[in-house]
Amino acid sequence: MNLERLDLEKWELLELERSNTIADPLYQQWVKELNISQSYEDRGGIIRANELNRQYEYSNLGKTKTPKFSVSSILSILK
Repeated sequence: MNLERLDLEKWELLELERSNTIADPLYQQWVKELNISQSYEDRGGIIRANELNRQYEYSNLGKTKTPKFSVSSILSILK
């Protein structure tokens, strides 16, 4: 199993736990009692932009860009 797949599985598990926590009525009551902000920032766009940027190797000497595509990077763009 490669490192990218392992990271993806960890990310999916984290998102599942987050969804379960937010859906828990006790958590919702706790948030309401403490008057905690409900704001949430979706960082998906930033993460995808960083992934696209990592697909290029920037040469210091020639100032040329060489694309390095992998199947996982292409699939991450298509999400």
